[in-house]
Amino acid sequence: MPPTSSPTKRALAVLLLASLAACGQGSTEPNGQAPAELTALPRPLSASEQQLVNAGNDFAFSLFHQLGDATPGANVFVSPLSASLALGMTMNGAAGSTFDAMRTTLGFGAITNDAINSGYHDLAALLESLDASTQLGIANSIWYRQGFAVNSSFLNATRSAFDAEVQGLDFANVPATLATVNGWVNTQTHGRIPSILASVEPSDVMYLINAIYFKGSWRLRFDSTQTQNAPFHAGNGASQTVRLMHKQDTLMYVETPAFQAVDLAYGNGAFRMTIVLPTAGTSIDAFAASINRTDWNAWMQSFRSRKIILELPRFTLAYERLLNDDLTAMGMGIAFDPQRRTFRASRRFRPTGCTSAW
Repeated sequence: MPPTSSPTKRALAVLLLASLAACGQGSTEPNGQAPAELTALPRPLSASEQQLVNAGNDFAFSLFHQLGDATPGANVFVSPLSASLALGMTMNGAAGSTFDAMRTTLGFGAITNDAINSGYHDLAALLESLDASTQLGIANSIWYRQGFAVNSSFLNATRSAFDAEVQGLDFANVPATLATVNGWVNTQTHGRIPSILASVEPSDVMYLINAIYFKGSWRLRFDSTQTQNAPFHAGNGASQTVRLMHKQDTLMYVETPAFQAVDLAYGNGAFRMTIVLPTAGTSIDAFAASINRTDWNAWMQSFRSRKIILELPRFTLAYERLLNDDLTAMGMGIAFDPQRRTFRASRRFRPTGCTSAW
């Protein structure tokens, strides 16, 4: 993409969406049986794909730690995959020190941009194909102001590597632009996020949007008749009465001196929710800040089948945060510097996430 014509113009506005929906209503199979369990990937990962996976997981924990440090005591609900995909697309419009800072923050080391793009493309396709009984949709789009000169190589790269929908719009026609962009968001998130834009500023020239939609059914369902009102004890010591789902079953479980954890599978088991309960007396914030990819991978190998009693509250989460300061703290500050005329990355990076009740 070309340099901005003014230090105050937004060269690129990146909007990140993550819509997650989950339910415990049982199997999606017509006969009521859980689908055949997936025990291995349908194909091995290439060396570069594995490198991208490791980098993505490191970025996930770094982003999670940063958000926890910035908002202690608050709920954090964000999709690191969605953040990585949005920034990966944006990297195709960056160059020089801006590109280097973005690649380093995302943990890609010296991987070439072509390898990064092909890795994103192939891994996203693999994810979407893993479980026919679970809905997973990854969608990308770019909407730019008609008349704004955009390098064709940037648009071509995002179309081919990220399957992005690309369209020029008359930003001066604000109602039509809002209807088009918000309509796309509403469709891709199945109504979970009906809109992302409230206005179109005169300085806006581009919106780069990523949306991830997930909806799965528990592989081992909860019996709704066992859901009861019971006390729930929060990390700050407060207690309140909530609806607790109840299950006594053989589940994947691990226990260490620091925590207990249970792994709940969706569909054929390709996607799972891991629930971690720190040991009594351990601060949730401190525990979350200590998690890293190495420890997490070791924990994932430690789960064993065990008969347990699980009580899980039904809950809904919604989250929205401007990530400029967080990504700056993680090393990407050059991409948000409005004084740089070679500025080619994002000025506004906002995740929005929501869930249905679990």
